[in-house]
Formats: sequence, C-alpha cells, structure tokens
Amino acid sequence: MSMPPPPMPGDLPAPDPSAVPATQARPDGHRQPARRIAAAALVAVVLAGAGFLIGRGSAPAMPSPSVTKAPSPPGSPKPAAADCPGAAARPATGSMNSPNAALAQFIGQEAGKRLAGNAPLNVDAAQVATLGNQVPKGAGVDACADRITFTTRAVSFVVEAVPPSNPDMTFRIAGLINPTVVVPLGATVTLEFINADHDEAHGWVITSARPPFAFGTAAPPALPGASAAVIGDPTAAGAGARTITFTASATGTYHYLCPMPGHAQMGMDGTFIVR
Repeated sequence: MSMPPPPMPGDLPAPDPSAVPATQARPDGHRQPARRIAAAALVAVVLAGAGFLIGRGSAPAMPSPSVTKAPSPPGSPKPAAADCPGAAARPATGSMNSPNAALAQFIGQEAGKRLAGNAPLNVDAAQVATLGNQVPKGAGVDACADRITFTTRAVSFVVEAVPPSNPDMTFRIAGLINPTVVVPLGATVTLEFINADHDEAHGWVITSARPPFAFGTAAPPALPGASAAVIGDPTAAGAGARTITFTASATGTYHYLCPMPGHAQMGMDGTFIVR
C-alpha cells in the first residue's frame, strides 16, 4: 500500500505553544497538563511533516514522559577579546532561557527517539570530532569575526548539530559556533549535515526568516535544495548524517537554522550570505 506524501511546508499552521493553558479539566473531574497534551500532539504533527523538514521514521506507540535534558559539556573557547582587536568575541552559547525551551526539548527528544536510525549515512564519534573542526578547502576562517568566507565556486563544508564540544542548541562549522558563512553567487554548495546531539532531533535549512524567530519557524528553503531533513538520535552505527547540494542562486543575507519547533529561538541559527 502506498503512503500519502507528508504535507509540504505551509500546508498546516505552525504550532502555537501559548494557545493552551497550563492545565485543563478531564470529564472525570481530574486535571491534566494541557501543555503536555499539546506537546504530544505537536510531536505527532512534526513527525507527519507538517510545516517542518522531517525525515520519516518508525515510531513507538506512546511518547516518553521524560522532558529533562542532561547539560552539554562546555563549548570550545572562543578567542579572548584581547586577541580580537576592535570587538569582543561573540558569546558561544544557546539561549536555554527561551520561554518555550521545555516544550521545544520535549518535542525534540520525542522526535529524536522516533526518528533514530532514519539517516542515510552514519558517522562515528572520532569522525564527528574531526569533521566539526575541519577547515574547508577554499575557505578563509576568521575566528574573531565568527565568519567563514569561500572564494571558490565549488563550496563544500560540514555542519554538526550539537556535537559534544558545543553548548546545547548550537551548530558547529569549521571549529566555530553558529558562524556566518559567505559564498559567491552561483556557487555549487555541497553540505554534509550531521546530527551529533545524543537525545534530540535536528535538521538544517536556509531561510529568509529573521530573528527573533517564531516557535514554529517553518518555511520552504530560501534557496532551492538548501535543506537537510531532520535526523533522529544517534544509534550504535553512529551519528546520523545526510549530504545535500544546492546552488547559491540569488544574492542576499539569509539565515540557516534548525527547523524543529523552538530550536531557532534557543540558538540554532546563523547567517548565510550570497554575494
């Protein structure tokens, strides 16, 4: 039996985490956490592909009640202000104080478990450590400006979501955290996206959205093909990965981000410039 395709971005409205009160009454007189009910429903919506770039995977019958995430190890130190004349280094941290952080983590954890093993490629722990710090060919890396500039029309780099060396809810590219990436107009961009987070699902997309981001940031990629579908938790085979290729076909300043609900709000975003 053929399965119907998942909804495309924009087919359904983005979820609104503030649309329900903290609790709601059941017919039997007991009260239950409405946000938990809404969160479970949002997990189902996310897994169905409603407005988010989700890779399909098998799912258990019921969601786990766990919502607490273990803290990530501290990120790699950024250059000291004294090493960067004229400007202090950008803070290397995700925004765990987002008002929707608990809800976003619950959805990410449930999606991570249900989509575990859905990626076409796997990367072992040693490769994750190496690839996240690898300087791409044809790129200049400015750690003080948190910027990677490509000068060739053949662009290739690795994006890791929340590797062990990063703060929670951040990307790592060429040893930098959420750097600005600059590519020439017309460049062919080949990107390997790796979800190195041990307990949440993540994806990557270039969007025309601007911060502050909405909870359910959901839109087609601003550049055709510039999206890596969401990958679930690592398995014994390694961290899930997928490779995408797209053309930097229009000049502009864009943002790359994780399309999972609330993750861009919490710090999973950076700037992508085509010039």
